[in-house]
Amino acid sequence: KYDYDEDDSGLTLTNSDADGSNTEAEEEEEDTDMNPGGADTDTDDQEEEDDEPVDPNNCSHPYNPIDKTSWEKTYSATFISDSSSFGTATATEQGMGTGYTSGGVETFKTWDTLTTSTGKGWEGSVYHNCDNSDGTKLSVLEWNMMLTFDEIPGGSSSALMILSNPRTYLADKSKIGTGESWNFNYSLTYTDTSGSMPLEISVPVNGTYTDKGLVNKDVMGETMEAWHIQSSYSMDVTMIPEGESGGFTRAYPGTADYYWVEDMGLVHEKHVDNETGATILEKTLTQAIGL
Repeated sequence: KYDYDEDDSGLTLTNSDADGSNTEAEEEEEDTDMNPGGADTDTDDQEEEDDEPVDPNNCSHPYNPIDKTSWEKTYSATFISDSSSFGTATATEQGMGTGYTSGGVETFKTWDTLTTSTGKGWEGSVYHNCDNSDGTKLSVLEWNMMLTFDEIPGGSSSALMILSNPRTYLADKSKIGTGESWNFNYSLTYTDTSGSMPLEISVPVNGTYTDKGLVNKDVMGETMEAWHIQSSYSMDVTMIPEGESGGFTRAYPGTADYYWVEDMGLVHEKHVDNETGATILEKTLTQAIGL
C-alpha cells in the first residue's frame, strides 16, 4: 500500500486511497488471508496483538478531525516571505481516512497542498499516528510529496520523507492550560523517489512544543476558542547532489505558533526564522467544507 503506483512517472501523483485502491473488498480479503477459514485465533494471537500499534480506526483527537473523511480546508498562505520566488500562496488539507506508510503501517492520512503565486509548491500525503494508550496524542510519521521547485537540482521531484521518531504535534487535551511542554528529536530522511536527481540530505530536527492555553481567535470572521501551542525548534539542512562535492548547509532556528479549534483542526499557523525574522510559512483558514 503505497501512494505512488508502480507505473507513475514521478511527475503524476496518484492518491491511492482516494482512487479506490483501498476498497472494502480488499480489506476483507486481507482479513481472510490473516485468518483463513474464519477460525477463532484470539487466544493464539493475543500476545502478538498486544504488541501492535493502536488501531487508528478506534482513535480520535477532538482538536484534529483526521479520523473523518470527505472534508477539505483552504488556507491563504505565505511561504518564505523574504524570497521573490515564493511569497503568497494557497494551501489545502483534505481528510482521507486511513492509509499506509511506506513501511506498511496503517495510520490516518491527509492530503496536503501548497501552491505559490509562481506555481511552485507541493502536494501529497501526510501520515498521522493516533495513540490513545496514555491520553490521546497525534504524531507525524512521514510525508510522501510531489515537489515542484526549480530550485531543487533536477527540477520537480517526488520525495519520501520519513521521521526516525514520530513527532507528537498534539498532546492529550488534558494538557490545555497547564503550560507544560513536550519535546521532539528526530532525523528526517529524504529520498528522491522520482529517480531524476538522487540527493543526499541530512536533516536533524529537535525542539519543544509548549501549551499556551485557550485563546479567542478570529476564524473566517467568527470568534472561536482555540488551543494555542507554541514551538521552538532547530533544523539543520545539508544538501549535496550524489557524486558531487560542495552543496550547502543551512541552520534554521525557528519559532512556530499553532491554533487548533475543536472539531475543526488547524485554523492558523506561523513559522518564523529566528535568525532572519522572515516568515517561513504562515497559513490562515479561509474555508472549511464537511466539518
